[in-house]
Amino acid sequence: MSKRILGKSDKIIYLPMRGKKESLNVSVAFGIAGYHINKFRSFRQKKQ
Repeated sequence: MSKRILGKSDKIIYLPMRGKKESLNVSVAFGIAGYHINKFRSFRQKKQ
């Protein structure tokens, strides 16, 4: 993404991808991020 677009973003996240992949569909990227956020929250709740 261009620096101009990144500069307008509220938050920037990095999704590591193995192999050669040029892009992800936004819905797929959101699904991956949502899965990891949910996994992290579940882990934190178990520790409390």
